[in-house]
Amino acid sequence: MEELLIWKAGGADLAALQAIGRATFMVTVAASNSPEDMAKYMDEQFCGEHMAAEPAHPGSRFFLAEQAGRTAG
Repeated sequence: MEELLIWKAGGADLAALQAIGRATFMVTVAASNSPEDMAKYMDEQFCGEHMAAEPAHPGSRFFLAEQAGRTAG
């Protein structure tokens, strides 16, 4: 089994943070929201500008995990 790598995410990890955030949000709340509401929220909250500011917030911590070259969480 490949080693699991975990690190504190930074600016270079923006695309991975967006992808995992979108996927997790969809699985978690899509069934209880309309497609229109989901699209609006995802466009607003997972856009580059909003996501780029999140890791810099003093109360936020973002970590990513990778295994076998693929984002694992």
